[in-house]
Amino acid sequence: PFAQFLGRFANLYNKELLPYALYESICSLFVFLAFVSIKKFYKKAEFTGFYTGLYLISYGIIRLLLEHTRSTHWEINGIYVAHIFSILFIILGIGTLIYAKKS
Repeated sequence: PFAQFLGRFANLYNKELLPYALYESICSLFVFLAFVSIKKFYKKAEFTGFYTGLYLISYGIIRLLLEHTRSTHWEINGIYVAHIFSILFIILGIGTLIYAKKS
């Protein structure tokens, strides 16, 4: 999430994707800070695949919430393609957490 924060911040610096880049940059920073907090205070919740699953879920949610702020969209029959991928990320993240927890 921190690398994504930096990447979106660079988009903002280059005057690309406004205001989407700003919003996603801020959200990515919050996700990174949440991960740092989890690492510090909830060590029992950690297991292999934990952060990967959480990242996929959080990224999917961020994209679902912010897609309408983008200046251009890819659509298929009125449905944003990014929303389809976001839902797939969320499902994959949940699947990752379930699989990793059972392993």
